Order: sequence, then structure tokens, then C-alpha cells
Amino acid sequence: MYDFDSSHLPLMVVQLHGSLNDADLQRMEDGANIKFVAPYVLVTLARTADRPDSTVRRRVAEFTKRASNPQLFANAVILPNALVAGALTAIRWLSPAAYDERAFSTLDDGLAWLTGAMERRGLEMPAAGVAMARHWDANPDEPRPR
Repeated sequence: MYDFDSSHLPLMVVQLHGSLNDADLQRMEDGANIKFVAPYVLVTLARTADRPDSTVRRRVAEFTKRASNPQLFANAVILPNALVAGALTAIRWLSPAAYDERAFSTLDDGLAWLTGAMERRGLEMPAAGVAMARHWDANPDEPRPR
């Protein structure tokens, strides 16, 4: 499953859970093509995501190259282990990110890093966005409103 919420910018919450199907990949590509006019960051919740196969990694790398958004300046990816972090590394070898991206094993560590990146740009971390990220992280199986 793939989902995202941009209602608490400058923090966008992204969730990857289980395996990704074609509809998820299309939704991910559509989301990557949204052009925001103000700087923002991502927190990508991927602790419950399955390791993507080479076809998924290649497809994500291809549309990431095409869908760069200059307003995105940081992404904290929350991962369960080094194996999944290796898949992210493989994607970034194929398609280096135009923004600062780091992997973390806890949401708190990722949010702390993003808060620092935002503060250096004079932005505040939205409390409602943090609450949503915490809720999504704690409840990955919960359906998301669309």
C-alpha cells in the first residue's frame, strides 16, 4: 500500500505498507508529480513495507528522475532494518535524489532530523503533521481517507 497526506505542509507524510501493486505505483508517481510552491519535507513511513523487487525499484527510480520537485528539500525514511535500507540505496544509485535523504530506524529520530532541517530554513514543524505521522506509524493497517 502507498498513501500520502499533504494537508500539514511543510510536512508531507508518506506511508509504504506491505507490497506495492501497480495502482500503488501509479498513485506514487502521481503524487511525485504534484508541484508545490513552498518548501516542504517528507517523512516516509516504511517500517512495514515489503522489500521491493527489482521491477518496482527500477520503476520508482525512473519516475523519480522525471518528477523532481525543487521545493522538496529533505526526506526522512523510517525503515525497519538494514536490508530494506539497502533497497533504498539501490534506488538512489539508479536515481540520486535532488534533496537530502536519510534513513532512520525510529520515527522520533527522523522527525528530529527533519525539524533541524526545517529550522535552518526558518520553517516550523507542524504539530498536527507530527501527530498524523505518529498515528499512521502506529496504525499501518488502518484505511486512509482519500
